[in-house]
Amino acid sequence: MDILTIAALSGLNPEIEKIDLINQNDNYFNNTNEEFLDLKKTYFFVNNYEYKLDLIKKYIESFALNNSYEVNLSLNTINNSTKFLDNLSSSIVDQIDLKSIYTSSYGTIVFDIEKSNSEIFSLEIGKKEFGYFIEKKGVDIKQVDALKIDELNKDLLTDLNKFFE
Repeated sequence: MDILTIAALSGLNPEIEKIDLINQNDNYFNNTNEEFLDLKKTYFFVNNYEYKLDLIKKYIESFALNNSYEVNLSLNTINNSTKFLDNLSSSIVDQIDLKSIYTSSYGTIVFDIEKSNSEIFSLEIGKKEFGYFIEKKGVDIKQVDALKIDELNKDLLTDLNKFFE
């Protein structure tokens, strides 16, 4: 016996049960569809993150290959810069503009990460050391000089995450 026959025999209106059953199925499909769209958007975002990360790394590696640069970068400087990028969250990588990555006359790679409201996080990575400063509205908020590369992750990443809060 199907549900409509049971509903009719019990004195209930079979149309109400039928509509309720249809609504339950619609809700199930709507929820499934939303989850699918979320997964699709998440995949798209992760895919963009990986693409941009690879693009930035190749751009940095091109500094060593391009003879037009006056400064010879050491392989350690390039490796340190790409390792730094590997530790960044996708939201921070998304904020990095290729035009804001350049070499200095000291043989370092500089990342100037700028927020829209004239706030700058400038990081300079070298062969053995790194330094950075945070500037808000033209005023230096924090400056860190000549830290060993081994200490790169902890304080730097904390300050960088706070910068984007």
